[in-house]
Amino acid sequence: MNNIEQYKNMSLKSLKENLLKNENFSKEYFDRKNMALAVAEMVRNERMKNGLTQRDLAKLLNTKQSSIARLERGSSSPSLSFLEKIAGVLKVKLVPPQFVSISKKTGGKINLVNKIKIEARV
Repeated sequence: MNNIEQYKNMSLKSLKENLLKNENFSKEYFDRKNMALAVAEMVRNERMKNGLTQRDLAKLLNTKQSSIARLERGSSSPSLSFLEKIAGVLKVKLVPPQFVSISKKTGGKINLVNKIKIEARV
């Protein structure tokens, strides 16, 4: 049985569990998840600083409240243009993430959460 065949009849939950056993897949998955959660936290914090509910923000962005909820849970990956719209509505500046080289000295570990930030416009 080849690799693809073994996954065909598997539930999504089982597939995810099996894939997460692979070290390379697991690292990539959690790096992306950490990034999504960092963005989610920043959007939520800025929304709350502006005294907006998820529904208020959604209305200003011409989207649904459920879209904002998914973003704030970290379960969706917003496009750059959507993040720019959010930044505009919240009156903050979106600062591009940095590319950081990963060296073998650090064991390939880097904290991506600290590499993304939103700065308030002055």
